[in-house]
Amino acid sequence: MRTPLVLTLAALGVASTAASASAQFMRFGDGCTGTAGELELVLAPGTTVTGSTQLQVHDANGSPATLLLGFSRVFPGADLGVIGMPGCDLYVNPTVTLPMPSVFGTPLVTLDTSAAPPCLEFYVQAASIDPGANQLGVTTSNGATIALDPVAETVLHVATVANTAANWTDISEPSIDGEPGAVVLYTHDWTASGGSYLDHATGIYYVDEIDQWSIFNQDIAPMPLGHAFHVFLPNSGATQLVATKDTSQATGPWVEIDDAAINGDPNAMVFAVPVWNPNGQPGVYHDAHVGVWYDALTSRWTVFRQDQSNMPDGASFNVVVADANLTTSQDAFLHVSTAGNTTLNRTELSHPELDGNPDASLIVCQRYGPGFAQYNDQAVGVYYSPLSQTWWIYNEDPATSMPVGAGFNVLLGEPLPRGSNWTHVTASGNVVGQSTRIDDPALDGDPSAFFLTTQRWDSATSVYNDHTIGVWYSGATDRWNIFNQDIAPMPVGAFFNVLVPNSGATKFLATATPASITANYMHLDHPALNGNPDAFVFLTQNYSGVGVYNDHEVGVWYDSLADRWAVFNQDLAAMPNDASFNVLVADERLSADSRPFGHTATASTISNHLTVIDHSQLNGDPHARVIVTKSWRNGVYHDDPIGVYYASGQWRIFNQNFDPMPVGATFHVLVAGDCQ
Repeated sequence: MRTPLVLTLAALGVASTAASASAQFMRFGDGCTGTAGELELVLAPGTTVTGSTQLQVHDANGSPATLLLGFSRVFPGADLGVIGMPGCDLYVNPTVTLPMPSVFGTPLVTLDTSAAPPCLEFYVQAASIDPGANQLGVTTSNGATIALDPVAETVLHVATVANTAANWTDISEPSIDGEPGAVVLYTHDWTASGGSYLDHATGIYYVDEIDQWSIFNQDIAPMPLGHAFHVFLPNSGATQLVATKDTSQATGPWVEIDDAAINGDPNAMVFAVPVWNPNGQPGVYHDAHVGVWYDALTSRWTVFRQDQSNMPDGASFNVVVADANLTTSQDAFLHVSTAGNTTLNRTELSHPELDGNPDASLIVCQRYGPGFAQYNDQAVGVYYSPLSQTWWIYNEDPATSMPVGAGFNVLLGEPLPRGSNWTHVTASGNVVGQSTRIDDPALDGDPSAFFLTTQRWDSATSVYNDHTIGVWYSGATDRWNIFNQDIAPMPVGAFFNVLVPNSGATKFLATATPASITANYMHLDHPALNGNPDAFVFLTQNYSGVGVYNDHEVGVWYDSLADRWAVFNQDLAAMPNDASFNVLVADERLSADSRPFGHTATASTISNHLTVIDHSQLNGDPHARVIVTKSWRNGVYHDDPIGVYYASGQWRIFNQNFDPMPVGATFHVLVAGDCQ
């Protein structure tokens, strides 16, 4: 039986698209034991999560099963022993149930995801009739997350005091946090690094202690603060793998890449970087510069050492192929250094999507082949020249000339018209007075850009910032900033969650006028909000609207007499004329995997200055990006700067000044999706 998921989603009010999507299938929890063994929900053999997903249940005692499908999970799992199912847990809040008929003793169901909306995430679990298993005669399987991710992603990472130590810098990116099997590429960027060189062979590795990826110097040299990297994260359907040198391969300066997608294809666009511990395996250092090369004798691509020394056994490399499976609007091309485009230690790129585009993102991999058979035993990076308005590839050792005839595969990582979310950390290099500068391609150079921010505390490195915040744009630096409204110095080590919504989201700049102001509040006038008391509204103060400070904690409330939402000052101070706010409505136009909900601080959730959020979209996820706006529903004012932090499996909202959290304080909470 084939059950089209897209029809199920349409019935639930989730819009579909015509584009196909790739996806990830990620198990969590355990099944309970029945008469035939532990019940397991798995992908059917040979199934890929592209276009359609076939699921099957193991050890169901030959009985049919039922698939529970929902858009939120139960964490860590609800104990079903209370209803006669000891040892079984419920992991999914089911929105629909789908039959899984038994085919030759194995329950099966096929979900059609070919027209599902981009970035959708949902949860599944199976249940099966098993009369001898327990009192109720029902068993349940493990849970699983199915996450659609139809596009690749490129982000800019900068080494700061907060994320850098010794020879490494930690990457905080929600789409790969907690994913030791992720395949990640990166390239140095001299321009974003402020003109600093990094003349070392580098690699990438997964840090179990913090569940994040890190870029490191292979020779253990200190990682310089301020150095920047373009980081590329392929979609799960892309041709990607880890190539590892083992004893079965001949001794030589290379490791063979064996993949049907590129075997026998000398024109493939292959990109590779060293990875120290792929999928958590033991690591091998590889202090050498590498490139890719097609071996016509074996019809295989290889990763090779530019210095021609033997490749050590166990050396591993992340490999991504820029082919039709790389579902992205980005482009890849071959660049060869010539006498006409090369000077000193650099070679100039020429491409219509790069020229005049200083905000572009590039991934570069050295390549050796016919017509470009020159070794370049150097670390390389990229930079943008404002003088020529072009991008260049350069040797990190400025004294080493770029050879004529060197080849490079270049992948363009032009920012896509999607949103993004990340954590900004204040450091000595980005703090001036009461402000901290944000560097991100989604915002840089755009004074009309829209984003929200919420303070965050991280138990490892954070500091408190007991001040009301806002955002403003500096024309002098062409950068956005987060600032303290009372002009107090911005501390180093403060964390901020930042959300740039997708381009189609319902968002606008609201500015207070005499006509909209009444005492301490201003009415909002927008068709998505008017007459809609159940809307989820989020905001951040924006000084750049007209240029007015409002050093007061704010919130939102629905004025039922006017059928309008309003922004108000919590301390009842008069709302100043021209005060401006970035306002986001979390409706169906927001990316499909972003989830809004309400939270009320009650006696059972409050502990001194904080309130614990118990919600399936957040529980167990320390890497979530949480945006919070105060709301007013119970007549309780809350005039304290707040932040969010994670501990013991759950998120909390806390008062920065340690004042008691008031009972009845209410909040709008938004879990920003990985795929904005």
